[in-house]
Amino acid sequence: MSVALTDSASYKLLADDLDKFQPGRTKTGILEEVEWRGELYMAAEYKGEVVSAIIYELLSDGPNDRGGIWVWATFVDDKFLKFVKPPPSVPGDSEVVGHSKNGTPITRPKPLNAGDTRFLIRGRGSEGVSVQDLKRELKSLTARPQQVDQGLTAAYLLLRTTGAVPGPDAPASQKDYQRNAALRDQFNALRLNVGMSQSAVEGALKAKPLESGKVEAGLYSIYGSNESFNMMPWLHFSNILVIFRHGKAIVICNVPAGPDWRRELAERTADLPAHPSGPSKLN
Repeated sequence: MSVALTDSASYKLLADDLDKFQPGRTKTGILEEVEWRGELYMAAEYKGEVVSAIIYELLSDGPNDRGGIWVWATFVDDKFLKFVKPPPSVPGDSEVVGHSKNGTPITRPKPLNAGDTRFLIRGRGSEGVSVQDLKRELKSLTARPQQVDQGLTAAYLLLRTTGAVPGPDAPASQKDYQRNAALRDQFNALRLNVGMSQSAVEGALKAKPLESGKVEAGLYSIYGSNESFNMMPWLHFSNILVIFRHGKAIVICNVPAGPDWRRELAERTADLPAHPSGPSKLN
C-alpha cells in the first residue's frame, strides 16, 4: 500500500528536524519547513501574550527505534521559545473514584472546563530542554549498528511517520488513509491563530462547525468530522475546539476524533453539553 505524502501527516519529527526550531523563529516559518506536522495542544492568550504549545513525538534516526520522546514546542507571540517536556498533573487535578482491594485510592483526572489553560501555563513556565540534550536522549534510544545507510533509514522513518509505510498493525485501507490525510490537512489547528474571527476560522478550515454553544469561557464551536478510521492514533485526524469572546478566538485546541468522540469529550469537559446542539452563528 502506498499513500502520498501530505501536509499534516503526523506529529512525529526526526532528530534532524530539531535544528529548525531556533528561538525567535516564527511559528509559520518552522511549520512550513516541517510540512505542518504537529498536534496543537492549545493556543490562548495569557497575561498579554499569545502562548501556544505543539505536541511532537521525536524519533531516533536509528533503525532499532524503541519509541520516542514526547515534547511540547512552545511559542509566544508567534515566536519559538523552547522545547519542554509535557507538564505533569498535580494532586488537585485528580479526583478519587474508588479504592482497590487493599484500600489504595483509585484516581482519575478531573474534568476541566472547556478552554482551561492550566497545563498550557505550566508548560510556558517549565524549564526548557535544549536541542542538544534532546538529540543526546534520542541517540540513547538506539544503538546504531555499523554499515547502515543512515540516509535511507531516515527516509524510511519519515515515510513510516507519514503513513506511506503503515506496517502490519494498520488494517485501514488505502482509501481510508487518503481520506484521513485529507482531513488531517483540512482540520489542522496549527493553521489557526488566536484573535481570528469566526468567519476567518471557517475560511481557513473551509468548513462550518459541527456544533456551537456556550461554556463558561465564552461561545464555542467544534470543527471537524464524525468520520473514524482504524489506524494508529498518531495518524488519525483530530477535531478542533475554538472558544470565541467578543467575536474573536481566545482559545484553540485539538480534541480527539474517532468512535464516540463526542461522548468522551463531554466526559472529560465539565461545562460542555453532553448532548451537542447543531451549528449556529456566533455573535
